[in-house]
Amino acid sequence: MAPRGHCKGADAFTQCLRYESPVRRVVPNAALQHENRLLPSVQFMTPSRTKIHRLALLATLVLAGCATTPPPLTGLDDASATIARARAADAQLYAPVELRFAETKVTRARAAIEGKRHDEAARLLAQAEIDAEFALAKSRTAKARAAAEQKARDNAALERELLGEHP
Repeated sequence: MAPRGHCKGADAFTQCLRYESPVRRVVPNAALQHENRLLPSVQFMTPSRTKIHRLALLATLVLAGCATTPPPLTGLDDASATIARARAADAQLYAPVELRFAETKVTRARAAIEGKRHDEAARLLAQAEIDAEFALAKSRTAKARAAAEQKARDNAALERELLGEHP
């Protein structure tokens, strides 16, 4: 359809621009006719433009599908640091099972990194860090419990001493 108000008169078809779908073609007006034939029509949007867009979309999807996950080296550093903090908090005494789980998962994650299974390695490293944090929390809790029990024993001894009782 031609724009409103643009075409006037009885011979509006030859004087105005005509749009065809799906490809927009501009048909020249009567002034551009030469020897009773129209000049070649001008195409603003060719079918090849749509094909180019589709090809670009397909190429993007293919490249995104072929992309690999980078190795989770920061996850390896984080998990190792958390294990070191747990060891420093005596987790091998208070939470040996959780610490061993964390260390085993880091070892499996290193093997997964070497085998180019980066998604699995990232998952294992996240689990190892959680296990190491749990071992750290468990050892801190056990230390705090031991310190509280020692304080309770000291308080009981002081109370007996103040009351004149001998053990």
